[in-house]
Amino acid sequence: MASGLIQCEAIQKSFFDISEGREIVAIQELDLQVENGEFLTILGPSGCGKTTLLNIIAGFESTTAGRVTLHGNPITKPGADRGVVFQEYALFPWLTVLDNVCYGLREKGISRAEQVKTAEAYLNAVGLDDFGSRYPHELSGGMRQRVSLIRVLANDPEILLMDEPFAALDAQTRKDLQEELVNLWQQANKTVIFVTHNVEEAVFLGDRVVVMTARPGRIKKILDIALKRPRDVMAPDFNEIRREATRLVEEELKGRRQSILSGN
Repeated sequence: MASGLIQCEAIQKSFFDISEGREIVAIQELDLQVENGEFLTILGPSGCGKTTLLNIIAGFESTTAGRVTLHGNPITKPGADRGVVFQEYALFPWLTVLDNVCYGLREKGISRAEQVKTAEAYLNAVGLDDFGSRYPHELSGGMRQRVSLIRVLANDPEILLMDEPFAALDAQTRKDLQEELVNLWQQANKTVIFVTHNVEEAVFLGDRVVVMTARPGRIKKILDIALKRPRDVMAPDFNEIRREATRLVEEELKGRRQSILSGN
């Protein structure tokens, strides 16, 4: 394969399951390259290794075999070039919204004036400019996730890794945040890898959708999403791609159910 920004080469990840008393292969012989500036979404059945793959790229976990590189250099640990947004909000409850966004900048030794200037710009970008003095418990779930997102973006990572960040939100808030994320991605010129169970979300957000097989996770197919932005989820071409992505995932779910019933 030609070299991309991130290169996954024949990676495998296994772990020992104490409850089952055997080795479990979570990811097997997975090859993937992520290009600079692209929005890549990863879709697949529960337990297929989506989050494990994201954690390997983040540097939180290591591979059992194969390797993952960034700019040709092996990823062996977390780094400031990769920012991670989780499903949980992970905000400091004792800090105000403004100080939560400033936190990473403070750790970098940036002056307070610059911290506040950057934080206020991001708060304004997501419509939270009037909430800087509030605390996380005073915000709705959607607001807290907006703060989690801009706190990572304020640190200016090269790559944004997102693990189902909108899964716990109601449908309308989720839609709003998807649109805001696309706008922020386009403005900030970041590379995004976004894990989701939601087919519509994967197609709406992604330049490409990686559909993974049931465990052990491999790449079943990569769908190129050649749709103009902003995308209309009601458009015929959008729904054609959504149906194809749904078919691929359901095919894996059906195969997994049959495997369980047969005792494999």
